[in-house]
Amino acid sequence: MSHTLITGCSTPQRPQLTATMATIKPAITATVSDPAWDKAATINGLSPCDKRASFQDSLNPTQIKVLWDAQYLYVRFICDDDQIFTPHGSTRNGLHHEGDVTEVFIDPVGDGRQYVEVQVNPVGGVLDVMHTNTTPYRPNRTEVLPREDWPMHIGVTEWQMPGLRTAASIHTMDDGRKQWITDMAIPAKTLLRRVKTETFSTMTMRINFLRCDGPVDPATGKRSQLIASSWSHVPTGLPHLAPGTMGYITLTDK
Repeated sequence: MSHTLITGCSTPQRPQLTATMATIKPAITATVSDPAWDKAATINGLSPCDKRASFQDSLNPTQIKVLWDAQYLYVRFICDDDQIFTPHGSTRNGLHHEGDVTEVFIDPVGDGRQYVEVQVNPVGGVLDVMHTNTTPYRPNRTEVLPREDWPMHIGVTEWQMPGLRTAASIHTMDDGRKQWITDMAIPAKTLLRRVKTETFSTMTMRINFLRCDGPVDPATGKRSQLIASSWSHVPTGLPHLAPGTMGYITLTDK
């Protein structure tokens, strides 16, 4: 069965990704050698959320891989790094975007009314958020929520996504720099409740992929500069308030 779920937005400039169905189920162990990812849809690099040239020069390489089957959307981030910073460690529901973290935002319906966020940091810390906009927001009117509507946005950080599976690992590359991997298995049964189905099929959804990075001041032990990057451009600090900036992912069984 095929679903077309995009209901209220026409932004052809937003990126599009086609993800094929997994022939091998990813292990979700963040191991380098997992062969399931060999045939995944791949995004080679993110762009800075701050468009100044200095931020482009500061980006560490990021690669993203995506697969799916009936039960899960699978996402892997591969992040090169020269300094790993995880101020909240492996805490569940910590504010991991204050350190190094990978993020996925998904709006299955595409109307900007309800969407989920999943964050995973290099040491396995997870933050999953259910976002709801209680105003009659329309993504084709403005991609970022109007400021007057911000009080009507609800982000439930205490929510924990039933069935979510994640993993993270850190490796040392040949040049001595670090590389970290995060794996996510995002369950259809939870994600697709508004669509009234419990399984993925050939369908299109709104999605965005982000990474938070940046140097740390050794004197204070805090981040001295946030360098946020994304697949579909969104202003720094506003991805939770900008459902209309998400790109498009099409799940195909071809």
